[in-house]
Amino acid sequence: MMNATQNPAQGEPTPVVRFLKNWNNKLTGDYFTSIRLRGEKYRRGNTLKLLLWERGIYRTLGQVRVVEAKPLRLHQITPYISYLDAGMDVDRTKEMLYHMYRERVPDVNQADFVLVLFERVRGGQTQGRLF
Repeated sequence: MMNATQNPAQGEPTPVVRFLKNWNNKLTGDYFTSIRLRGEKYRRGNTLKLLLWERGIYRTLGQVRVVEAKPLRLHQITPYISYLDAGMDVDRTKEMLYHMYRERVPDVNQADFVLVLFERVRGGQTQGRLF
């Protein structure tokens, strides 16, 4: 899987943020959070292409801008964070993150995450449902 798509206007890759599931139905709002492994693309002000896995393909939901990214470790996840972000309790959220990232980092419990606040960019391209 590629981590970026080509941006024809600039000739440079456009970073993407992918979701396999629309946790808590949050992707329909103008603002939403996501717990991610720390990375350059999650810096304040960066714009990313928003993709959601549906029926075997990634569907483009437009673009989002990083409003804020706060450092986070698994042991710092509170009920407030877990319910707002994923709609589930702390233990289930930690378990979900473990399964998502266990093959990408040596120790998920020691991994550097960020709690990212995204804002939808209006006027961005979206892809309608194919089926």
